[in-house]
Parts: sequence; C-alpha cells; structure tokens
Amino acid sequence: QYTAPELLFSAAALQDQHSSAIWSLGVIIAELYLGSSLFDPARFQESVHDILGNDAQTSFLKLYRRLRAPQCPDLIHFLLSCLKLDPRER
Repeated sequence: QYTAPELLFSAAALQDQHSSAIWSLGVIIAELYLGSSLFDPARFQESVHDILGNDAQTSFLKLYRRLRAPQCPDLIHFLLSCLKLDPRER
C-alpha cells in the first residue's frame, strides 16, 4: 500500500528512487494525520484501481472531508504534492 504507482508497472521506474520514496512518505504522513488508511491492504486490486483511477490525492481529500480532520493548509498542500500520480511532479 506504500508502493508508488509507477513501481507497480515499470521496472524502469526503479531508477528513480527519490520520487517513489516521496510517494511512500506522503502516504504514511497522510495516514498518521488522518488516523486512517488511505488504501485497504486487504483489497490490493481495488487499491491499485483507486490509485490509478481516482489518484491518491482524491482518496486523501475524500477521507479528509469524511473524517473532518483538523485544518492544516500547509500540511495538506505538502501531502497533495507528495501524492501526485506523475513522479516527475512530486
């Protein structure tokens, strides 16, 4: 559940460890902030679909609104930057 999306489909993505690490860090910090998992590890296929279909930013924002997490604009901006689907944008 902490694997960057590009690592799921491309061995070439292993060359860029930094953006993958940023993704993982974003997921972990988002889960700590929200107190809830972004993706259900028991539903791996559905989680992959969520990441690629809705993208992690959308999943984070849905959980954020549903859980009514405390307001912290700088942290939210940081997390949304970490959770970009395109590794070049992280």
